[in-house]
Amino acid sequence: MLCTATGMKTELGQIAHMVAGARKSATPLEKKLESFSKRLIGITVVIVILIFGAGVLNQVPILEMLKTSIALAVAAIPEGLPVVATLSLARA
Repeated sequence: MLCTATGMKTELGQIAHMVAGARKSATPLEKKLESFSKRLIGITVVIVILIFGAGVLNQVPILEMLKTSIALAVAAIPEGLPVVATLSLARA
């Protein structure tokens, strides 16, 4: 057997080079989830600001309203949203 090339100069090396240079594009599901997440975050921020303002206007201590607002913001955005969406689509 005669070896004419090694490493990246072989056919497998050329394939590896092409795979490494390929761009990863988002799937339609990832694009829609990203769009939905951005809208959800925007709506959550607006609601949290309104709740914070309403609490301050009703003479609730600012620190207490800040803690409440942060807790509401964290609770409103589900961290498992991509997993739930993927499982729902797979099940359907």
